[in-house]
This record gives sequence, C-alpha cells and structure tokens, in this order.
Amino acid sequence: MSGTVLLITAALRETPVFWRDTGGFPVLLREVVLLVFYPDTLLLAIGVLRSTWIVWRWRPDSRLAVGVWMACLFRWVLLLEVITIFAWNNLNNMFERSPLHRYAP
Repeated sequence: MSGTVLLITAALRETPVFWRDTGGFPVLLREVVLLVFYPDTLLLAIGVLRSTWIVWRWRPDSRLAVGVWMACLFRWVLLLEVITIFAWNNLNNMFERSPLHRYAP
C-alpha cells in the first residue's frame, strides 16, 4: 500500500505542473507530497530489505516459497520504479547543465 502511494507521489513530485498554481492541484496535496515522499521512501526501502532477508531465510521445501519470492520481486520493482522516477528529472537537468530540481515548462 505504501509503495503505491509512494509511486503516485513520486510521479506527482516530478511533474512540473504539479508545483505551479496553473495545474489545478490543491495546496494541501502539495504539502502531503512534500511530507510523505522521503519517509515513505525510507519505509519502502526498509521493507524491501527486510522481505529480501526473509526470502533468503525461507525454508526451501515450503509451498509458499514461490509466493514469497514474487512478493519480494514486486517490492524490488516498485522501489526501482520510484528511484527511476525520482532520478530521471535530476539526471536530465544535469545533462542540460540546469540546476537540480528545476521543473522546465
């Protein structure tokens, strides 16, 4: 659940129109995105590491092993998607020699 919220906040965070008054987004939503993004990223990263640790300690003869591996894989994909969204705008700004966190129109 928190991973899905994090994915949405990452997409909103890197959308230039979201931070301007012309986008039609409420100011409260901007504040929520500012407050939730970094703590939720930390929670997802901790959850990914913990689920990976659980998978490595899982009994190999268990019938649930496939489901646990799939859940762990899903969490890793979600974390990598969030990191990609988060880094994409900043890498683009670096290549254009623009300041980081600049949202071009």
